[in-house]
Amino acid sequence: MRLPLSLALAGAALAIAGCGSDAVVIDHSVVETAIETSALKQQHVFTVVSCPKDIVASKGRRFTCTATLRSGTQVPVTVTARDDKGNVHYEGFRGFTNGRQSG
Repeated sequence: MRLPLSLALAGAALAIAGCGSDAVVIDHSVVETAIETSALKQQHVFTVVSCPKDIVASKGRRFTCTATLRSGTQVPVTVTARDDKGNVHYEGFRGFTNGRQSG
């Protein structure tokens, strides 16, 4: 079962200061919190999520966050930038039903 984690995170991006760059960096802490909240509310799974820092928002850019369960099991969560403004979509937790790993 795939947890339908989809979110357009308004305010999940920070502009890179200096050097005249208009590039936007995805705010990893906002994404981490959103994934943790979604996993808890939708699948009753408590996780601690870690996402890479300094990911520049670019439509279609993919990166992987890691959700660590209470058992220590690590589950990858794929995050995809929807645009260059920092809005993202994420999905993960395949193989989980009602907070427990299936199979």
